[in-house]
Amino acid sequence: MTHSLPTPCSPDDRGDEDEDLICPVCQEEFKDPKFLPCHHYYCKDCIQQLVTRAGPRTPISCPECRTKTEVPNDDVSQLLPAFFVNKLLDKRKREKLKMTSSLPAPTVSSAVCALHSGVLDHFCTQCKAPICLDCTLTVHKHHACYSLETLTGSHPSLFAEQRKGPVEPQPSMDVNVKLRILQRLSVSSNSLVRGDIFMYAGKREVGVVKILEPMSPLLNYFEYEIVDRGEKCAIGIGVGELEYPLDRMPGWNEKGIGYHADDGYLYNQSGFGIQLGPTSTKGDRMGCGVDFDTDLGYGYVSVFFTRNGQQVSKPIKMKRPTHGLYPLVGMHSKGEKVRYLGHCRRLPDSVQPCTSVDISPWVRSNGVKFLDDGLTLEYCGEGLQPEGQDVGAAQTLNYCMERGNHHFEMVIQESGKGGMLAIGLASSTYPLHLCPGSSIGSIAYRTDNGLLYRGDEQGTPFGSVCTEGDTVGCGFQQCDDGVPVRAQGHECNVFFTVNHQVIGAVQCSLPEGGFYPFVALLSLGAKVKVTFDTWTSYLERALSKVIAVKNSQAAKCKESPVERQPSMDVNVKLRILQRLSIGRNSLVRGDIFMYAGDREVGVVKILEPMSPLLNYFEYEIVDRGEKCAIGIGVGELEYPLDRMPGWNEKGIGYHADDGYLYNQSGFGIQLGPTSTKGDRMGCGVDFDTDLGYGYVSVFFTRNGQQVSKPIKMKRPTHGLYPLVGMHSKGEKVRYLGHCRRLPDSVQPCTSVDISPWVRSNGVKFLDDGLTLEYCGEGLQPEGQDVGAAQTLNYCMERGNHHFEMVIQESGKGGMLAIGLASSTYPLHLCPGSSIGSIAYRTDNGLLYRGNEQGVAFGPVCAKGDIVGCGIQCDNAVLEQRQGHICNVFFTKNGKVIGKPVQCSVPEGGFYPFVALLSRGAKFRATFDSWTRDIEIALSKISLVKQAPVVSYVSTDSSRAEEEEDGEKVLHLGVTCDGCGQQPLCGTRYKCTVCPNYDLCERCKRWRCHSEHPMTAINRPQDTIYYKKEEVLHPGVRCDICSEPVYGTRYKCTVCPDYDLCVRNVGNISHPNIYCDGCKGPVCGTRYKCTVCFNYDLCEQCRRKRRHVEHPMTAIKSPGDRCHEGVKCDGCGGDVYGTRFKCLECYDYDLCWECQGKGFHSAHKLKIIKEPLYRID
Repeated sequence: MTHSLPTPCSPDDRGDEDEDLICPVCQEEFKDPKFLPCHHYYCKDCIQQLVTRAGPRTPISCPECRTKTEVPNDDVSQLLPAFFVNKLLDKRKREKLKMTSSLPAPTVSSAVCALHSGVLDHFCTQCKAPICLDCTLTVHKHHACYSLETLTGSHPSLFAEQRKGPVEPQPSMDVNVKLRILQRLSVSSNSLVRGDIFMYAGKREVGVVKILEPMSPLLNYFEYEIVDRGEKCAIGIGVGELEYPLDRMPGWNEKGIGYHADDGYLYNQSGFGIQLGPTSTKGDRMGCGVDFDTDLGYGYVSVFFTRNGQQVSKPIKMKRPTHGLYPLVGMHSKGEKVRYLGHCRRLPDSVQPCTSVDISPWVRSNGVKFLDDGLTLEYCGEGLQPEGQDVGAAQTLNYCMERGNHHFEMVIQESGKGGMLAIGLASSTYPLHLCPGSSIGSIAYRTDNGLLYRGDEQGTPFGSVCTEGDTVGCGFQQCDDGVPVRAQGHECNVFFTVNHQVIGAVQCSLPEGGFYPFVALLSLGAKVKVTFDTWTSYLERALSKVIAVKNSQAAKCKESPVERQPSMDVNVKLRILQRLSIGRNSLVRGDIFMYAGDREVGVVKILEPMSPLLNYFEYEIVDRGEKCAIGIGVGELEYPLDRMPGWNEKGIGYHADDGYLYNQSGFGIQLGPTSTKGDRMGCGVDFDTDLGYGYVSVFFTRNGQQVSKPIKMKRPTHGLYPLVGMHSKGEKVRYLGHCRRLPDSVQPCTSVDISPWVRSNGVKFLDDGLTLEYCGEGLQPEGQDVGAAQTLNYCMERGNHHFEMVIQESGKGGMLAIGLASSTYPLHLCPGSSIGSIAYRTDNGLLYRGNEQGVAFGPVCAKGDIVGCGIQCDNAVLEQRQGHICNVFFTKNGKVIGKPVQCSVPEGGFYPFVALLSRGAKFRATFDSWTRDIEIALSKISLVKQAPVVSYVSTDSSRAEEEEDGEKVLHLGVTCDGCGQQPLCGTRYKCTVCPNYDLCERCKRWRCHSEHPMTAINRPQDTIYYKKEEVLHPGVRCDICSEPVYGTRYKCTVCPDYDLCVRNVGNISHPNIYCDGCKGPVCGTRYKCTVCFNYDLCEQCRRKRRHVEHPMTAIKSPGDRCHEGVKCDGCGGDVYGTRFKCLECYDYDLCWECQGKGFHSAHKLKIIKEPLYRID
């Protein structure tokens, strides 16, 4: 039986109206058309592509008239819409709906297309004629064409002869619903839609079409038919959230699930899938449904998949996103085409959800446990051991890095104690107990130190340190797409990413069998979540730029020497990073130095002095923190680690926040520009220029350019050491390395004015600008001829401040004064003698507060003493205003003397003020000398509590007579540890706990040292009893505290003449052994270095983690003997005293300290107290 069919229309049958609705750029129907100022209009996406190609803030050219047009802020949405084009589009849509609803029953005269010889299985609604699939892509490209199988629901006889055999279950699809849904599509740039045909139009990236109508109980099922399988039939359907990306296959990302045709795998919110059902090919139908009827708990639904109408597995339980689930179809290879069949309502065959689907990709694992999703790993070991054991690792062998490009990531949910995590690639036989990258056949990036490991244990600086919340990735890029990569020795590019930014790439050789993803956890509490198949086009573009820059870096440096950056030897850098002295307010992670304090300065010192061959070093500012209070410089070996470079003597520094030079003083001068994140700061020492014996010149650079002439400086005895200091939260710097570099100018700048003194009278300044010498005639009866100096650049503002003067020469009479005064205080008056000032005199120890009547305050000071003055303000007060109350205190040799004095701030604030009144007097001032010890001392003074009352007996009966006479006894040779009074006058109060600690009556009344009981000694000849039965042992002193022994005396039976008192019997002292950390005698446990000769530490220094680079041996008492030839398997040191030997393991021993920490507690240990000697 034959049917007559209308003849297919020709290309010329397209009307003028259709031509007006075609975009000249993409040759497709207009989508959101926009006007250009030249009155041409194009699709919004087409204009956006022009803006992207032109670059940011660059005019674009009109494709037709080439007129230059500037898009406001590169935002295409701000252009005017083409209203009349939109009106025509709406009109055409209405006509399509009318024609579809009134279509006549098609008649068939021939089942073959006259133009393409194809089956007439489509229908053009505009030409009202059956056409083939090729016609929909050529002649009828711009017409609304649909499948005849869909449109002939009311004509079941059409093509009935072609259907033979049993019909597979296929739910009826509503045509009107289908047409409505086809108007609500979100199409990616790698996909095309022609009617109900969805096609792949990309090269290598994924193309996804998302239906913008969420799944509902009435329309909970949809189907697609595979029209063409393409190269790989890499087609997948599924559902996902509204924001599901259009460049990720269904199920690869979170809040998405998909069933793929090429492998029959289920992908549940991960790039790794599991076998779910059979594969599909051309002609097969794939469906997906959501069961809303079954109650699975709040927020959960079950998703099921079908193939040719048959359900392929039980439903999978899934959490429903907030805005619902949307249908997805993805394609990933050339030539793929699918037909959307429609939506309907369908219930699953089985309503019991399959919740036991194992989606874990990990085939090999050690020391980790997997959480419910199978992709989250948690460390369950004991942390990194000295030998490298107890590594938690996992590797997948189902995801080989084959030809093409691959990438996987891990999100750090918990970094654990130490933050030691690693990500990389390794061979399929790589040992799981080793860190990736530490042996051949692997490469890895460590997140705790930012080092790259390539088959050995020597890492190289590569990236930044990563913490909780960061996303770290590893990728693989094949060098030649046409060469299979499993061959051993094939070269490929391995790259790493942090928060989706490429941080570097390296070229390496493939091991036998290829590379496989590998992750390792080495910290207690560490937890990560891994995501596979995260390659994107952005990574490809970024990686190509990184490789291009890497290949042309050497040529660019030669062609454009804009910034001078000398080459740093990596081996030298690694060696220097092992020799660091780190302040307590700093942290070091690889080559990254970080600030870890609250308010104090954190300094990192390199313990390798500057030399003629390595005379220059550089740092890069990784993070500026709150204030960018970062400084670099050089200083002596003993330079303190809580003072910024240049603030102290024998140190010089250049600071980033203000560009100031600080030369052995807390007061700086402008030297160069400020620096911020990304800038490089360098410092060098010129040893080649002859400046005289003991002098060198120091120069500084910023981004490779020298900022000033070199500064002349006296070289300390033990050399100059590199310093970097930080002083605000969040600051991070990267150490770039050492090299040799000469300054641009060899003439040292010796005329730098670094004097902070703005007002002066009767004094002269020496070379450094901080040393003052009196040049007057001394104190006159009227008070004239005072030598004074005051700085107005260093106002005592909010917070805490302190400055000091070192008395180099006290002169005749030793009359010096230090204090604070207003900015208008007369220079011819002594500080403290008039209103608006306060001062402390060193010749008589009196305090002057705005009048000439001083009050007794502290000790007398002489040559060599360091006298300081400071102010303590409330941090909540933002400014100094007249009448504000603050605490002014004074120090001697770093200790607070007296009690802080409350005074009112004068108008304009307080400024440092010093005065000299003696001929020959000379001193040197130091600013910004506030320390943590001063803060602690002040807090103790203000928060002291009443000391416990202790009763003691005095053998002298003349105390009453002494009090009546009013004469106070002098305790010769005794100094008050509170105020420094010497000799101590009146009643002496001696601490019964601390060795050699005494207080005078005034300090006792101020409740200094109230935490310990004190003994009152009225006269030097008094005999003190702690208890009536405790008598003094004549001539016997304790060998720890050097105090006389009262009561019970403990005498050593081994050492000659070694005694201890009751208080120190628990603190066993090691005779003639002194701590190399604090230089004091070693009491208690002695820690002896097993590498360095004659290096010991006490318990306190050991707790401060000093000398941690070498293993230490713990020696409990001086009588402990060494077990020769026996090493502790816990700490690696020698075994002294008690030895614990394992009865199950071969040759496993522990020292007493490691055994006490719980090492090797699973096995029984044998106790060996004395060394075993072999007698031949």
